[in-house]
Amino acid sequence: MEFPPLLSLILPLHQPRLDYLEDLLESLPLNQPELEIVVGINPLPSIPKVHLHSWLAKWQKGATWQIVENSRPYGVNEHFYLLQKIARGIWLAPVDQDDRWQPTRWLNIKRQLQDPKRQLQPLLLASNPQLCNSDLEWLADPLTRFSLQPLLNTPLGLRWLRAFAFNPVPGCCCFYNRPLLARLGWPAPQPVTPYYDHQLMLRALISPHCVVEALNGPGVDWRRHEGCVSGSKLSWLALLIDRCRLLAALISLYPRS
Repeated sequence: MEFPPLLSLILPLHQPRLDYLEDLLESLPLNQPELEIVVGINPLPSIPKVHLHSWLAKWQKGATWQIVENSRPYGVNEHFYLLQKIARGIWLAPVDQDDRWQPTRWLNIKRQLQDPKRQLQPLLLASNPQLCNSDLEWLADPLTRFSLQPLLNTPLGLRWLRAFAFNPVPGCCCFYNRPLLARLGWPAPQPVTPYYDHQLMLRALISPHCVVEALNGPGVDWRRHEGCVSGSKLSWLALLIDRCRLLAALISLYPRS
């Protein structure tokens, strides 16, 4: 009898940078058979030609790999949506090519992920990111530094409101188990839909059946990029538009993944 992987890491590649990707893969516990890596590769420009499939072969050690080469390019939300559907893990965790796992992260979270009660309860586990590119530090609002603790210290009925306003945790710091996704569904990609991670965090906080819990140990070195919205200093108009889109996504019906 074949058992599913404990954890599936979902890695969509849109404009691959091999230096970033190498840093990420070196930080992951790729020798662990309980791990599955699900990679989606968007069509790449012919010049320069990067043979990603063969380049990734040298990293395929003890973990299980699924590599999908897409026939057409997908946007971020749609790419995550498609890859999570083929992932086989008990837990799913998105990763971005420009992030890194902090040392000993796997050892610290493994016991939490193996806990049968946590596997059966609709649960979202989240950790805190550590900014690793100080040159873009000015994008972050010092009043809303990324930390899960203020959210967990907020009374239960108001947590969703805090998360709605500040979006404290990016998707690369979240782990979603199967019961949570079975209950909430993965947000279906629609035109101008807010990122899946903010939606899933809010749906988990609003649902009386789901729990949000802190992930043990070290988190993620998070390389903020110019296009990142989460936690950035937005103009009032841009913030209002973003939150209106998010509210519309939350109250709309969408298919289960």
